[in-house]
Amino acid sequence: MQRELARFVAGKSVMAPNVVFGGAWFDEQACRDQFVQARSLTGFDRDALGRCIAKLGLTFDDARNRFSDLGLVHYPPGIELEVRFADGLLSHLGFVARPNIADVTPTITQAALEALRIDPTPSPPGDAWFRICIDERGATTSVTLRAASKIESLPDAFATARAWKHRPFVLDDHPLAVCSLVHAGDARETVPMVLPEEANAIGVSTEAFAKRMTIGDPHLAPDDADKAKISGTIRGEFLICTRANGSVATVTMRSSTGFPDYDSKISRVVTTWQYAPILVDDDAFPACGVVVFVYTQ
Repeated sequence: MQRELARFVAGKSVMAPNVVFGGAWFDEQACRDQFVQARSLTGFDRDALGRCIAKLGLTFDDARNRFSDLGLVHYPPGIELEVRFADGLLSHLGFVARPNIADVTPTITQAALEALRIDPTPSPPGDAWFRICIDERGATTSVTLRAASKIESLPDAFATARAWKHRPFVLDDHPLAVCSLVHAGDARETVPMVLPEEANAIGVSTEAFAKRMTIGDPHLAPDDADKAKISGTIRGEFLICTRANGSVATVTMRSSTGFPDYDSKISRVVTTWQYAPILVDDDAFPACGVVVFVYTQ
């Protein structure tokens, strides 16, 4: 990802035939007028977006980029965008952590939001990521949990994030409603994974997600027919998303074990698993986590 980001900010990235555009802020009026709505871009529109993006003066921060499948870039006066690549080609560019494809609320860096904070309270112990949105007056309109690794610290993290107060974010002499992906805590070791938009869930670290399993077997073995073909160790990753009550809603294969029948067995059996609900102030949250299956023969 770091190599792709470096090429992108240097203007050397090649765009995929179809690029998903999820919003950006442009100084140039012609670019603003052309790219108002989120949409898929091809041909002339895709090339025009490339020309507009090249004028932004993008950069990226290694400390904010620990994702496996997307990167964060920013430009003055603190606007932050997320980018994704497929087979080395730019496939997605837009505002960060949008709750749905139509949302084009501008996003700013955590540093830009912190600069607006009034009487900042210290971050609580733990490790959680929030999407915090403020309106044109600086009032907090939403605090949405995006990811966590220390579930037990979530009530304190939520309370702290909700208590933060901010001045308005001003752009071109006009106050603007914005959102920001913000880390609350002291660990700074995990980042939100990229989740399916339809999941409407929080990302939970692999370790924390495993601890919440109440019914299931993470050591699920392949059937005998596949065992006979395996020599050495095989490994597969699956993204499991649960409902608010902890039952499994979806199973998505992120990397195959190399044995289709074993992959199918995992996808089928995992739907019967159960996880402890994630509760904060009596509110239950849908969640997603990566489960790694390793089998050695």
